[in-house]
Amino acid sequence: GLLVYGMKTLPAPARGLGFFPIAFLCGWFVMATCASLSLLAYYMGLGLERAILLGLLAAALLSVWIQLRIDRFPSFALAVIWAMIGLAGETAGTSITIATACVLGISALAVVLVRVTT
Repeated sequence: GLLVYGMKTLPAPARGLGFFPIAFLCGWFVMATCASLSLLAYYMGLGLERAILLGLLAAALLSVWIQLRIDRFPSFALAVIWAMIGLAGETAGTSITIATACVLGISALAVVLVRVTT
C-alpha cells in the first residue's frame, strides 16, 4: 500500500529508470500476496481450483485498480502479466479452467496497459 501511494504521489524523475523497478517489484508482490491468500483459502477448506480462481480474480482486479492509479509505470502490469503467463503455462495441462482465468486476467491487464501508455 505504501509503495503504491508513494509512486502515485511523487513526481516521476527526469532521468533514469525512476520508479520502474519499484513498480515491477510491486507487481510481483501483489501476485505473491494473492497466491498466499489462495493457499490460505485452500487450507481453510475451499477446493484447490476454487481457491486458485479466487486468488486470480483478486489479483486481476487489484492489479487493474492499481495500474489505473499509477498510470505512468507500466512495469507493474508487465510483472503481473508475466506471473500470470507462468501460471497459465504451468496449469494448461492439468486445469484448463485456471489457464483460461489467467488468460482473461492477462487480457484485462493488457487493455489497461494500452490505456495508460497511449
